Amino acid sequence: MWRAFVFGGGDGGALGAGSLWYNTVVSYRPTDNKWILRYPFNTKNGALTGATWKDNFLAIGSGNVIDCFLEVEISIKKR
Repeated sequence: MWRAFVFGGGDGGALGAGSLWYNTVVSYRPTDNKWILRYPFNTKNGALTGATWKDNFLAIGSGNVIDCFLEVEISIKKR
């Protein structure tokens, strides 16, 4: 069963502190047409890479134009 994940990102506004960055994570399960809210990341970020592992989502590296983050964050499904 596949899932689509929507995570992080920005509002597309001007670069810098005035932009809005997000730490939200949701997944979509097409088998029952359901969106699942997951725990948010600790940092609001944009440019990041993601991977899944055992029904969890991992963000690998990220940035928000001002800062560059090297840590890996995990988002699990809310129970």
